[in-house]
Amino acid sequence: MWLFLPSLLFVALVAWCLWRILEKLGLPGVLCVLFFLPVVNVVFLAYVAFADRPAKAPPLPDTPPPDDTHEPSVCAQCGATIPAGQAQCPACGWSYRAPAAPPDMPPLEPPSSEKSFRDYRGF
Repeated sequence: MWLFLPSLLFVALVAWCLWRILEKLGLPGVLCVLFFLPVVNVVFLAYVAFADRPAKAPPLPDTPPPDDTHEPSVCAQCGATIPAGQAQCPACGWSYRAPAAPPDMPPLEPPSSEKSFRDYRGF
């Protein structure tokens, strides 16, 4: 009889954890009750493990958002005012847009650990 309360608390903790897991998977949390039914719990566990679920986050767009040029801004180079609708300073020619990489240059790749080790082997 003295183990009834700890057992009940353990079952409540397991049910609460399963509820949270199911909600994060996009399933109704009340399905955690199925875990406590004999034989059904094995089928339920297999369903949760192998069923296809839709992704929650939408894919990120490939293009960056357009620049907000609706209001005038201050040039970071000379301090002059850049008029609304323009991205380049009329006084000094500075632009806050990053210059595009020339098309004939290959993209930069991070150095490999093998090359770094080879370079510093003598030290």
